[in-house]
Amino acid sequence: MVVRRKGEVLFLSVLMGMAGYLFYLTFSLSPSWYQPVGAADYSRFIFVLLEIVCGLRMFKIFRQAKFNEKSTLDNKIEIKRIRNCVLLTMLVIFIYLIGLTSLGYFISTFLFLVICMWILSYYSLKIIPKAILISIILVALLYILFGQILNIYFPPRVLLF
Repeated sequence: MVVRRKGEVLFLSVLMGMAGYLFYLTFSLSPSWYQPVGAADYSRFIFVLLEIVCGLRMFKIFRQAKFNEKSTLDNKIEIKRIRNCVLLTMLVIFIYLIGLTSLGYFISTFLFLVICMWILSYYSLKIIPKAILISIILVALLYILFGQILNIYFPPRVLLF
């Protein structure tokens, strides 16, 4: 059994080791007087979740090596497409953050969601109507949840529309 992704296995091993060590360190934290759960419990949950995810990924890598399955990431064209999607998504996030103060939260979020869904569908134009509908529903749900139910209002610089 030859593992072609030795770098990924090494990275996951180091990450799992760090998560295990940090999990061990959380037992030295004591809860405060008015905190029934304690500050370390959330951290422990995150570290256990990280261990599970890394372990599942390592299991998949070794399974692929055992059965000589070809991974989709081994294809150079697929790697290039993913790299372009990641770079374009980072650019869209930057533009979204700038647009929050000029366009407002709801319009910026609507545009951000539509563009991200289009990017993640590998620039397929068929997804645009679905993306618009899903974005309208999500923005409306955010408005209802925060503006109407929880009464959390946005700062004056962040316009609604």
